[in-house]
Amino acid sequence: SMTEANIHANGADMRAWPAMTSWNTGSVYQVSVAGVQAHPLHFHVNPFQIVGMPNATYGSGFFQVGDFHDTLLLTDLVASDRITIRMNTDRFTGQMFVHCHI
Repeated sequence: SMTEANIHANGADMRAWPAMTSWNTGSVYQVSVAGVQAHPLHFHVNPFQIVGMPNATYGSGFFQVGDFHDTLLLTDLVASDRITIRMNTDRFTGQMFVHCHI
């Protein structure tokens, strides 16, 4: 959990957290995500493209298949709905941060 106490437990900060995964520069990754009806998904550094959703558009057309975003919140979904996103890791070679944007 990203509480102030957990982030700074034992004098640490988020830089001490282990990586969730490693992605190679110059690659395209496709990921299926769930939970974006309640928690906004946010990627730092690289925007992602929406490539699959239960409907072609949400948010009065703001979120559409094919669009690029860095934050995704679709309150019209249910918890079991999945969204497929695609990201090109083209240039950045450092650490990237992904989190719920609440």
